Amino acid sequence: MAITDALAEAGVVAIHAEDLLATRASWLRDLPRTHYARVSVSGGDESNFHSELLINASPAGMRPSDPLPIPRKMLQPGRLVAKIAMTPKRTPLLIAAEAAGCNIHNGAPMLLTQMDRMVAFFAGR
Repeated sequence: MAITDALAEAGVVAIHAEDLLATRASWLRDLPRTHYARVSVSGGDESNFHSELLINASPAGMRPSDPLPIPRKMLQPGRLVAKIAMTPKRTPLLIAAEAAGCNIHNGAPMLLTQMDRMVAFFAGR
């Protein structure tokens, strides 16, 4: 939810949100619709997915034996595929995305970007 909210706040005009649980997917789509009227939110049919950015924020696909958490056809050359978890550094999704010509981004830079805010939060500032 924080990711869809941050994207909408940053000015993204269209979000396609999915989750392994239908109720959570619905909730992910409702937040931007409720707070950011200018944001178009879709889900369900990945044939409607025409984004430059794909973010995997779930633990799905982290183990080498896991299936990809998305249909392989969504891995289009030039698309940025990011994951939130820091380990493993290269998941099957990132490996497949890179092989398909996507740019990839693992979770470590996200943590580094948040570090100052986390320190301030835990220090009570």
